[in-house]
Amino acid sequence: MELFSEKFIEDCIAEAPEAFLGQPLELLSQQPRIGGFVPDLVFRGSQGEVVVVEVQQNTLDRHHLYRCLEYRDSLTHDGDISTVILVCEHIPQRYERIAKVHNIIVIAVQREAFLKSAIKYCPKSLSTHLTTSINKASAAHLFTGDSLVRPYAWGEHDKLVDVYRFTVAELGRCGLIEKYRNDQQTSEILRAAEDLMSATAGDLIDPTKWNIDNLLSPPSGWVPPQEKHIKRIQRPQARLRVFITSKNNLSVRWAPVSRRVGEEYLFDWVRYPSDVGYGYDRPEDEVLFLHNIYRISADADQLMHRPDGDERAALGSMMLALIFSMLQHLRYTLGQVIDCQFDSEFCLDLGDEVPTNSWSSRRQINGWRIADTQMLRVEEAQARVANFETNVQTFSIAEMLAALDLALSKPDPKLSMASAIAKELRATGTAVKAPAIASVLHDMMEARDARLAPYSGRIDIR
Repeated sequence: MELFSEKFIEDCIAEAPEAFLGQPLELLSQQPRIGGFVPDLVFRGSQGEVVVVEVQQNTLDRHHLYRCLEYRDSLTHDGDISTVILVCEHIPQRYERIAKVHNIIVIAVQREAFLKSAIKYCPKSLSTHLTTSINKASAAHLFTGDSLVRPYAWGEHDKLVDVYRFTVAELGRCGLIEKYRNDQQTSEILRAAEDLMSATAGDLIDPTKWNIDNLLSPPSGWVPPQEKHIKRIQRPQARLRVFITSKNNLSVRWAPVSRRVGEEYLFDWVRYPSDVGYGYDRPEDEVLFLHNIYRISADADQLMHRPDGDERAALGSMMLALIFSMLQHLRYTLGQVIDCQFDSEFCLDLGDEVPTNSWSSRRQINGWRIADTQMLRVEEAQARVANFETNVQTFSIAEMLAALDLALSKPDPKLSMASAIAKELRATGTAVKAPAIASVLHDMMEARDARLAPYSGRIDIR
C-alpha cells in the first residue's frame, strides 16, 4: 500500500505524538539539519527535555540503529537531548538487545493498528497523503517520456556542476525527483553537492586563523632592486585527508602543515582546528561528511533482487560520480588559497577492464565501487599470491616455507632472509634467486596470508 510510507508514519507522529509515542510532546522541528545530522523529528517533553525520533518503515536495519546511536553520542550537548526513540514495524532480536543496552527506546508499530489510529487522530496527514497517492497514480498514466534512467557516462575531469545538472535533469525526466529527494542517502549527497557548489574557500577554511607573520617572505628569484625589500605573502599549507570511518561513512578533514626553515619550525596557523567534541556540529576540521557510502552500487547484477534494481544501479552511478567530483571540487576550491596536499584512502575502483586512453574517453560506470585503498592493496596482493600458485613455478610456497624453517634454525647474520631461503632451495636443486623469494614473501605479507602467522615478528624480507 503506497499510502503507508516512511513519510506518512513520520507526519502522523508529528501531528499526534501522544497517540503513537504514548506521551504528550511538543513538535519543535521535522527533518531539521543539525550540523552533519538530519533527524526525522525533534520534540520537547513536558519537563523541557529534548526528544529525537527516528522512523524506519519495515524491519529495523543496522544503518538506522547506528544512526540513533550517533544522535545519542554526537548530538547530546550539556544534556540537551535526553531521549532517542526509534519507530519501526519490526525489530530483530539482536538489535533489540543493542538498543536496550544503549538506552534507545524502540517502538514497533502494526500497520493495521497504526492506520486505525491515523484515521482517528491524524486527519491532516491522512488527507495530504491520500491526495498525493491519487495524484501520483494519475501522473503515472499521463507520463509519456522514457522512464528508463540512464547511468552516468564518466569522465575523470567532469565538473561538479555538470554531474549535478545531469543527475537532477535525469531524475526530473523520469519523474523521480520527489522519490529520491525523500531518500535519505540520495538527498544527503545532493544537499552536500549543493552546499559545496555555493561555498567559497573561506567557508571551508577560516583565513582569519592564518599566522600572517609566518607567511611573509622575501621574493624568490630575480626582482627589480626597488622591490627587493617588499615581502610577499605566501600561501599557507594544509593537508586534506579523505578516509572511510569504521561505520562506513566518508569523511574529508584538513590539517595544517608546519614548514621547517633552517632549525626553526614555522606554523602557518594561529590556532589549529579542534578535533574534540561534536556538540551540534561536525568537527571543525571536517569539510565533507557522507553516511554509509558502501551501500551505493552501480552494478545492476548486485541489485537484481530488487524490483527497481536497474534504476538503483543507474542512480548509484550518478552518486559515485557526484562524490568523486565533490572531492575534485574541494581540491580545486581550496587550492586557490592554500597549498593543498591531498592524502586519500578513498578511490573509485574499476570493476571492468580499463580501455585504451581511458582518462580521455567517457565510459559508463558499471561494476564500480567505493573502496578503501588499504583493502585494495590487500586484495591485489591476494590475487598475485593466487596467480603464483596456479601457474607453473620453479618452487612452490610449501617448499619456500620449508626452506624458511631451515633458514630460521641456523641463522646467518650475513644473509638476508630471502637470500637464506634461496640458499636452502638451491641446496635441494631448485635454482632460484633472492629477489624472487622476497617478492613472494612481500605479497604474502601484504595479503595477510595465514600461512605466515607462525613466523610473525621473526622474519624480515629486506
